[in-house]
Formats: sequence, C-alpha cells, structure tokens
Amino acid sequence: MRAILFIFLWLSFCFSKDTIMVSLPVEKYFVKQIVQDKFDIQPLVVEEPYGYKYIPSTLAYITSETAVIYFKIGLWDEENWLKNIKSKNPNIKIYDFNHNITLDEDYINTWLDPINAQKQLKNIYKFMAQYDPKNEEFYKKNYLKAFNHIASIDYQIRVYMQHTHSKIFISFNRSYYYFAKRYKLKNIVQTVDLLSYTDKTAIDVINQIERENTKIAFIPTNYFPKSLVKHLKKDLKYKIVKLSVIDSDWEYIVFTLAKSLQTTQKENNVHPNNKKRVR
Repeated sequence: MRAILFIFLWLSFCFSKDTIMVSLPVEKYFVKQIVQDKFDIQPLVVEEPYGYKYIPSTLAYITSETAVIYFKIGLWDEENWLKNIKSKNPNIKIYDFNHNITLDEDYINTWLDPINAQKQLKNIYKFMAQYDPKNEEFYKKNYLKAFNHIASIDYQIRVYMQHTHSKIFISFNRSYYYFAKRYKLKNIVQTVDLLSYTDKTAIDVINQIERENTKIAFIPTNYFPKSLVKHLKKDLKYKIVKLSVIDSDWEYIVFTLAKSLQTTQKENNVHPNNKKRVR
C-alpha cells in the first residue's frame, strides 16, 4: 500500500504543471491562448458587489514553488498584493499585462478594445518566450493564431456596428470606455452607487435613457438594483444587459456588447416616435 501511495505521489509531482497567476479571470483567456495546457492559470480575485475580492484559496498557489509567473494588470490594490506575493515567493516572475498600452485616465479595462487585446497577446508571447525560450516557437505559433482570431472578431464587431443608427448606451461604471472609444460609441456613465438606488434614481435613469434615444444599459452581474428592475418591468422596450467585463470568456463579453447594441438599435428604429416619459 505504501509503495502504491509513493508511486502516486511521485507521478503527481512529475506531471504537475507550473502555475501562472493573473489578477482577473479575463486575463486567463489571453494567457491560455499562448500557453495552451503547458501551465495551470489561476486568477487572484473574483467580482463582488463592492468591487473585487481577493480569493484566499489562491494563497496556496502563491506560496507554492509551482507558481512561477504573475501577470499584473493595474488594480488599485495590486501593489500590496505584489509585495505579499514576492515576500512569500521571491522567485516568481512578474510581468505587466498592459505593457506598452496607453491607459486613458488610469482606466484598466483595456482588453475590451480588440486592438489592445492583440497587444496583450503579444506581451504574453514575448514574456513567455523570455521565460521559456526553448518553447518560443510554440508560443509564437499560438500568438499568431490568436492574433488573427481576434482580428476576425474585431471585423465582425465592426460589421455589427455598421448596422446601428444610434450608438449610445448607458452603463454604471467606466468599464466600457475602451470598447466605446474603439467603435466610436457614446457611453453615458451613471455615477450613482448601485447599492444606494432608490425609486427616484431608477426613474431618473430611465428618463435619461429616453432623452438619449437609447434603450439599452449594461449593468454588472454582481448587483442588480431591485428599484430599477421594478420600473423597467413596466415597459419591455428597455433592455438591461447583465454583463461581467472580467469574465474569463472574453469573446462572450465583446460579442454580447456588440450584438446587444445591434439588436436594440434595430428595435429603436421600429418605433422612432415612441418616447413616453416615465412618471
């Protein structure tokens, strides 16, 4: 029995993968494109109503010798995490996911712009080739394939955008800044705290949606104010899309944005004069 256990542990050790740590789940999508199954990829945080929450279980990965790389992205408390990580694992390599990408007003959600996403793929490829030069051709091949795939996604989104007449949408934070900038959309940001929504706030938001000639708003998946839902249910012409911009399925994020805008704007054009105010 002991011999069998020893063999099992030995095999587990031999075939265990090194771990790449990332700050956000969405980074996992891009890293996976380059490294495929050569590494385990573990995000450090999850989304919650008040922002981002550090996952305590990732401490086991951080302190493990198998955690060899960390891709930082610029979260507000990330420098403190980096100090903690380096103190527990001084040999870990730290790379910048947004290297050579210009941040506008410190907005970090750069990945919602497919052109930035291609730059992020290049960053990962370059860093991995530096870390693991014997597999550089493998990483390069994956990079070129993923680069072209995102180019095709960018093309599809541009086609969607050609069929929208009113390129305006509402959001409740500035997460969509880079997507809106790339595709020349107008993003009206509601600065009211979602957790402090009242009936009056909800009505004000709906009236603003009407004034701006749009019927769509994107809202975080981690919180959905009941007061807003109550008023929106009275009129089905409004479309509220719950979306997490840090989800590990990046393609789902950008296609949801593009398709939701296209569908809603088509609906808007069917009833151009239907502009009832909410009271």
